Amino acid sequence: MKANNLIIKGLLVLLPLLVFTGCLPEDDEATPVHTVSMTNHSTSSNSIWYVYMSLTSDSAWGDDRLGADTISVGETHNFAVANCNNYFDMKIVYYDGTERFAVDQYFACNETSYYTVYDY
Repeated sequence: MKANNLIIKGLLVLLPLLVFTGCLPEDDEATPVHTVSMTNHSTSSNSIWYVYMSLTSDSAWGDDRLGADTISVGETHNFAVANCNNYFDMKIVYYDGTERFAVDQYFACNETSYYTVYDY
């Protein structure tokens, strides 16, 4: 019993040292992602209102990646895409309902793809 108490006391002394010296692994270790950098070059002042990305093998688009944001003409928006090293399809919808698609796009982990989107 005394040996157990001694071990517990030792851990209580060492734990703060490990935490404050950074010897414990970080909880939020970087998960590999692919970055999609999308720039809106609309010729008719169309803002992009919705961006959908899904695995090419998925039958549904999933949620809008912009949320409450939009991409105005000349602006760039970056998206972090988990589940990288896969093929993705993208659907871009302008405020007037015009849709643009990019299909079978390979998103490699820890890399960036640059897309310039036009509305014509």
